[in-house]
Amino acid sequence: MVYKVRFTPHPGQLEVASNPARFRVVACGRRWGKTLLSSVLTMEEATQKPERMCWWVAPVYTQANIAFRVFLKNLPPHLIEVNRTEKWIYFPHNGSRIEFKSADKPSTLRGEGVDWLVVDEAAFVKEDGWTGALRPTLSDTMGRALLISTFDGENWFHGEFERGQDVDHASYASWRYKTEDNPYIPREEIEEARRTLPKEVFEQEYESSPLSYVGAVFNGVLVQAAIDRGHKEVWTPGLPTFAGVDWGFSNPTVFEVCQQTPDDYVRWLEERVYHSTELNERCHEMALRSKMLGIKAIYADAAGADENMTLAKHLKNQGAKTTVVPVPFGKYKQAGIQARRYFLENGRESISPKCPSLGRDTKRYRYAENKTDKTLKEDVVKKDDHSVDASIAFYATRFPQASGRTE
Repeated sequence: MVYKVRFTPHPGQLEVASNPARFRVVACGRRWGKTLLSSVLTMEEATQKPERMCWWVAPVYTQANIAFRVFLKNLPPHLIEVNRTEKWIYFPHNGSRIEFKSADKPSTLRGEGVDWLVVDEAAFVKEDGWTGALRPTLSDTMGRALLISTFDGENWFHGEFERGQDVDHASYASWRYKTEDNPYIPREEIEEARRTLPKEVFEQEYESSPLSYVGAVFNGVLVQAAIDRGHKEVWTPGLPTFAGVDWGFSNPTVFEVCQQTPDDYVRWLEERVYHSTELNERCHEMALRSKMLGIKAIYADAAGADENMTLAKHLKNQGAKTTVVPVPFGKYKQAGIQARRYFLENGRESISPKCPSLGRDTKRYRYAENKTDKTLKEDVVKKDDHSVDASIAFYATRFPQASGRTE
């Protein structure tokens, strides 16, 4: 028995469906037709090949349940056996099975060998859900995967998309489609969304932009422009040189170095990232770099009082003429964010390729869910934030005018 799904794909769907790559990554706008395409390919996999284990994984249970209902609506009842509690569909004629799962607890996704995997809204699945749980399920079976989502900034899903653009990753293929690439969506509907939605929402949800996403603290397009400018910047002897530090141990300690030009242009030129490194070792190297580069001041989170004291001792021992300036983040973090935003918006910052964490993390730096500028304070997600916080310590102290501070 072969069940043929009735489906007339539009050109973009046909391009994805006909590509033989083992890992297909589709970044697409809303209403492009990703759920329809994914469900059709999954039904064909399960009905036309024997004993296939197929998984449909969504970020949360409610999304997986929506997909489960779509499959039940479209599959002939005589063809399937269904467990509505555990959310699986079994095909007695060939022994294949489709299971619907949530990725909110990655540990529950371990152990099974999977032949066909769809990760729906993949960008909103935690990174360890993919790398630590889902990707390994395909290894024993040499299974195939279809990752479909809008972008959520340049996170792990964007990394998989980039693999699909790289000829050196022959097992990957990727595409980016806007909502308007679906010929069945009325143009006037898209234009209405463009006029009425916030710019970052429209660019994320309808244009599938990785540089604009809801909750971003800094505009990704402006950050990318700063990165592009950084390729042209070189170290200039004699310019005032400063650094910012965000302390950590299980989380990284990050040391970001910049130069400030006479017209107050900030050039981030060097960084050091320390993972689980003993404090004296970190401070010793920072002191050496401070002396070598002639760093005038290091702006460091005041919460690391012991760390700041240890750093000051190492600076003194090295004979570095560098001052450690404690910055109380609880009071000045928002000011630092506002000041740095001003510099990015006015094209007065560059980020060197030697500061990869700063460029990457600035794009990912985001507000906690349902927070706005007015309620910011500590409501920035504590992830991918260490290099950014190091830069913010510098901005909050050096440029109070740009942040709106008056004291």
